[in-house]
Amino acid sequence: MKHILILILMVGVAFGSERPDNQKYIRSIIKECKFMYPDIVFKMYVQESGAGTSNLARTHNNVLGMKFPSKRPTLADGKTNSGFANYKTVRQSIWDFKLYEMMYLTGKSKSEYMRYLKDVYSRDKTYLDKFL
Repeated sequence: MKHILILILMVGVAFGSERPDNQKYIRSIIKECKFMYPDIVFKMYVQESGAGTSNLARTHNNVLGMKFPSKRPTLADGKTNSGFANYKTVRQSIWDFKLYEMMYLTGKSKSEYMRYLKDVYSRDKTYLDKFL
């Protein structure tokens, strides 16, 4: 839990206006977060936000389709009427998924990670097919 608090403090600072459709910028944040499977996270970004062009990404800086959590720590500063998380920055959105990974996906193999995303993270049962 100590690491999560440090992470929240580090990322809590807004870094200015980032464009959610800047794929080079998104890749740099994904690399910075040291995700277990960065290729999967980038594919999620493309799928969930239309590569940063969705309304959720442009209006709420939510590039990974994160719902506002009821139980885990979050970097979100609020939620939409439909329950999606709202972020001050794109960076916070991606780091919030890192918190999610730390809480629920640590130690999973790549196939277990992907299965969890399909069964729990997304309600779309063809979710993983879209990554191929």
